[in-house]
Amino acid sequence: MKILIREGGGKKRKLSIPLLKSFAGIAASVMCSNKSKMEEWVDDEDMSAIRAYTEQENLPSKKDVRAFLTKAIEILKRHKGLELVEVEDGKGDYVKITL
Repeated sequence: MKILIREGGGKKRKLSIPLLKSFAGIAASVMCSNKSKMEEWVDDEDMSAIRAYTEQENLPSKKDVRAFLTKAIEILKRHKGLELVEVEDGKGDYVKITL
């Protein structure tokens, strides 16, 4: 994915973000680790309510999230060059996001 930012004065910034399948595992770990991090700063009564909620809602596992993200990356790679956003304001600031 590429993000191009041009300020009204002409200064350009270009960010390239690779779409790698290995990022799916890292992102899944981060997304699914929030509950364990909450245990550090949430009291026991609230934490038991959080555990009860997550069990009732049948939230996806880390494996499910990783599979979803892997498939999403495959789809994004098939559509390389697709422009997601192209915006310019009255001041000349410009942003373009391309897969």
